[in-house]
Amino acid sequence: MFSKNVDKNSKLVYIGLKKFINNITGSCFPSKKLLCEMCNISMSTLDKAMKNLIDAGVLKKQYRYRRNFSQTSNMYTITPFMISGDYYFNVRADILDLGLSVKEVMVYSYLCSVADKDHNCYPSIKTISEQCELSVSTIKIALRLLVSKKLIAKENQFRLDGGKRNNTYTIIQEEVESEQVEELEQLEQLEQLILQDENQQEILEEVPHPELQLDENIETDLPSEKLSENKQIN
Repeated sequence: MFSKNVDKNSKLVYIGLKKFINNITGSCFPSKKLLCEMCNISMSTLDKAMKNLIDAGVLKKQYRYRRNFSQTSNMYTITPFMISGDYYFNVRADILDLGLSVKEVMVYSYLCSVADKDHNCYPSIKTISEQCELSVSTIKIALRLLVSKKLIAKENQFRLDGGKRNNTYTIIQEEVESEQVEELEQLEQLEQLILQDENQQEILEEVPHPELQLDENIETDLPSEKLSENKQIN
């Protein structure tokens, strides 16, 4: 996608769409309002970006309608060529929720698009600058920020003669945050409590009701006079 003739806003919208895309069908149908909020762009900018992606052959748009014929959110599909060519273009689902600048998102996403199966890539600063349509100085700042935020790791590389080579950039894989771990633990505890409650309920159902026990022993509780009367009747 970064090699296509698409502008910065179009790249950003494409990244936003990837959050919702179905990996099997390559389709999604988020509302335009949601995309505007995620990408922090206006509706007119979104429309231009969508048109740019469609014209570049990156995206297909299909109108959708409700049963009463009123229009609902469109369906967007990444072209089959883009799906087959994006083997390692896996961007964090929350990348647009981390408070990053557009420039940081752009650089991070480009690194993801060229990373290998081990999440490493080796582009030059110049190449990143050209593909992201940002100045070299802006790229350097964005890279430093991404490293400081632990989204990527950078390792300097040198030739045998001491000359500098392209850096190695590693995409740091998303980890489960402590809050998510606590939520999982709480769910497990809740499941245990429910299981204990169900087991206790089963035990209670197996124990005869006290009134039934009294009914079974009611003859022994009768006064002796009543017992003798019963014997005479029998």
